[in-house]
Amino acid sequence: MKQLAILGSTGSIGRQCLSVVEALPGRFSVVALAAGANLEELGGQIERHKPEVVSVGDAQKADELAVRLREKGISLPAIHHGREGMLAVGTHSAAEIVVSAAVGVVGLEATYESGKAGSDNRAVE
Repeated sequence: MKQLAILGSTGSIGRQCLSVVEALPGRFSVVALAAGANLEELGGQIERHKPEVVSVGDAQKADELAVRLREKGISLPAIHHGREGMLAVGTHSAAEIVVSAAVGVVGLEATYESGKAGSDNRAVE
């Protein structure tokens, strides 16, 4: 089973990637997700895929995500935010494939660092 990290998981390409994961059970596992501000979509992704690490745009969104997950009784992954959060997702030690679907340059550094760490990158925009 291939372990995935997805930068930009709540955008169009990130959601499509997760649809492929769901259509191919047993082939992929999601270990890390990064999103900006769409906490509703990210919460559903966390509930379905149970990643170990997630990242959102800022500290306020990170706190809000934790509250939402607790209210739903969902186990909390490690929640990061900002630049460091994107790097945590992109360089997650278990990620064999990093899908870079974040808009613009926001995921560039994390994509670069994931390649240095040995992940198989799939950069898409």
